[in-house]
Amino acid sequence: MACLLMERIESMKIREYKTKSGETAYRATVYLGTDVLTGKPATTSISAKTKRELKAKEKTKQKEWFESGCTKKPNNGAKTFGELVETWKKSAYPSFKYHTQKTFNNQLDYYILPAFSDIKLKKLTRFTIQETVNTWADNYNNNKGRPYKLYSDLYTLTNTILSYGVSLGLLENNPANDIVVPKRKKDKPKRKHFEPSEIKIFIAYLNQLDVTDFRTLTNKMLFFLLLASGCRIGEVLALEWSDIDFENQTVSISKTLQQNLITTTTKTKAGNRVITLDKDTMKMLANYQKRQRLNGIRTGIVFSSNRGYKAPSYFDQVLKKYLTNCGLPTLYFHAFRHTHASLMINAGMQPKELQYRLGHSNIATTLNIYSHLSKEKEKESATIFQNALNSL
Repeated sequence: MACLLMERIESMKIREYKTKSGETAYRATVYLGTDVLTGKPATTSISAKTKRELKAKEKTKQKEWFESGCTKKPNNGAKTFGELVETWKKSAYPSFKYHTQKTFNNQLDYYILPAFSDIKLKKLTRFTIQETVNTWADNYNNNKGRPYKLYSDLYTLTNTILSYGVSLGLLENNPANDIVVPKRKKDKPKRKHFEPSEIKIFIAYLNQLDVTDFRTLTNKMLFFLLLASGCRIGEVLALEWSDIDFENQTVSISKTLQQNLITTTTKTKAGNRVITLDKDTMKMLANYQKRQRLNGIRTGIVFSSNRGYKAPSYFDQVLKKYLTNCGLPTLYFHAFRHTHASLMINAGMQPKELQYRLGHSNIATTLNIYSHLSKEKEKESATIFQNALNSL
């Protein structure tokens, strides 16, 4: 709300008084105007050694009042780091997806707030933050306390929140600037895909399941679709039958299912895509749709219960059970995505085509993550070189 700088409508009532040193000084109450938030008159007290200086202070106070928007600044600024976190959440969280909010809450509740929550912002120093970051790094690298692998993310979030405090004027500068994050020890590389022999074993296991039970059929359909499409688990669980085009053998990906069972936009804009599936998978989907209708499920959701979307955690437990039954190592949903990429690369798909199919916004992501999977193609490299020489 706009406000006007108030002209004095009456002379200040100036009061003379003696200071502790015995000198004469002057004090006055200045009327600033009507507070635009409360509707009440706003005043302030000023004092000076001379009447001329007092009048100069009056003009300064009225100018500050005008520049503040004609309201006294509410006394609700965060004083501790914990209070700043709550203020930051109210501002930032509405734009975050559920998964991001959950990740930040875990980082805050288990690591950041226990370290900084009660510290007053003005008392929070670079040394304190550096010591805490060093502790996070030491706990992970030496498997002590409550280790957190991505401890650099803890620092990044702390830095972001304190930068927000600077923007609000609660801090003059960010004490988290110029912090050195210790390097993380190299982990043993974990396999993220099925080897060819393993995927054969797993497919054989799925094909021998008794699918007269609809829940078992649902599990089988999900795992086959993940392997055939290379989609993320959230993208598959968000599918509706209207996204399946049986005539053109395509699936339209436009949303993803969050852990709170609410759909949202795909991870990136490139995640919105239409991909083609093989005839066998499309036939399986058509048969599965018929079985779903016979079971009275009319939600329009591909992988649905009578109540709506099925939780990823349910299928996570099923996958672990099936892999154990097969005698295969524990892998996760992303293993189907990596395996699909490996199969497509080895079959000759170009990186740009694979980038679109997987929904990557940057081809570098496709190359960096999946280039190491093309083992079969690598074996052909010597033959390709020899053939090239022979053709000269």
